[in-house]
Amino acid sequence: MRLLRVQLQAGMLPTVLFVSTIITLLCSALVGIVYYRNLLLSRDRIQEELVRNVHSGIQILQGSNSFPLNTPVQFDLFQKGNDSVELTRKPWGVYTLAAVRAFRGRHHEQQAALLASLPDSIAKAALYLTDEKRPLTLTGDTQIKGICYLPEAGIRTSYIDGRGFSGEIPEPAQQRKSTAQLPDLANEYQERFAFYTAIAASPQVRPIQQLRSPYQHSFLEAPLVYTSPENIQLSGRLKGNIILHTSQTLVLSSSAQLENVLIVARRVIIRSGFKGQIQVLAQDTVEIENNVQLTYPSAVCVSSTKGCYMRIDEKSVIEGLVIVNNPTKNLSTLEAFKDRLDIEPDCLLRGYVYCDGLIEFKGILHGTLVSRRLFLRTPSALYENYLMNTEINVDKRPKVFLTSPLLSKAPTRILMWLD
Repeated sequence: MRLLRVQLQAGMLPTVLFVSTIITLLCSALVGIVYYRNLLLSRDRIQEELVRNVHSGIQILQGSNSFPLNTPVQFDLFQKGNDSVELTRKPWGVYTLAAVRAFRGRHHEQQAALLASLPDSIAKAALYLTDEKRPLTLTGDTQIKGICYLPEAGIRTSYIDGRGFSGEIPEPAQQRKSTAQLPDLANEYQERFAFYTAIAASPQVRPIQQLRSPYQHSFLEAPLVYTSPENIQLSGRLKGNIILHTSQTLVLSSSAQLENVLIVARRVIIRSGFKGQIQVLAQDTVEIENNVQLTYPSAVCVSSTKGCYMRIDEKSVIEGLVIVNNPTKNLSTLEAFKDRLDIEPDCLLRGYVYCDGLIEFKGILHGTLVSRRLFLRTPSALYENYLMNTEINVDKRPKVFLTSPLLSKAPTRILMWLD
């Protein structure tokens, strides 16, 4: 009997060793799983903290203009030695680009955003018309709603071609006195214009022949600059940190698809049917044909000391900023009126329109119009400071509208995330 028990125990020994080995392997595997799970959790926690640090960096850039342009600045967010960020503030057209990189050891996170300003008192108004000792005259079905900065002569109504006024005049409580000068653009506006005009000298410049479509370029990298000494006709699909430059004429065809792209040229023509989100900086002329749609936050700007011109044809929609400006200070009356903006009937603009010259305004504006002088042409005559069959209504502008920091000194906010 004792011999049988010993034999049974000896026969069970391999089984016990096998089970013990399996248990040991399972325990090791479980320890490994727990280890790698904790490792992944730790990595995810670090990445989450880096994302928060990136957002904190964006908020720092958003709240201060003291950071130099195009110069990365590194510092520790919480002075604990493990929350390092690199902040870079750059110009991007008439807006400001904020780029932040957060890093800890081998881990890093980065993000870019476009910053813009809240509307100030002028940008919250419907109309600012300089005081040249002439009243604003309304005729036809003209609607103006919102605060208006007007000449001391005020508002009057009149008849043209036998038709009187049938619209709406701002209440007296919404009327303010303007001055003989337009609200100034920030000095940085002209500095940026000069910078982009000379962009062909940039180290990143490439001949336009190297441009390929479709192409997307990150705002976390240096901009790609494509230039040509000749006229350019552009089609294709481009997105991101790309600058298209020519010292001549650039034509955007209806088939072009552009998003967040910057265009710098002497003259820009946007063909009928084009739709995109762009910024245009022209040194002479901008012509926007009919049925063009520029989505928010687009900006169309022309600036020249020799006189500049912009025309927006019928049934086009512009969402963002329209600026016509002569950087020369203390212009004579004759010189100031070399700068002109023509907005044709059935155009819809949402945002902010600024013209340091003459505006013939026949469209619809949901936003703010700032002008030195208005004029109106009819088949029989030319009228100064007249509006006829138009609408200017700042209350219809989207509440989330932000303007350029070069137009408003109000606090900045995130206009859009880029990368």
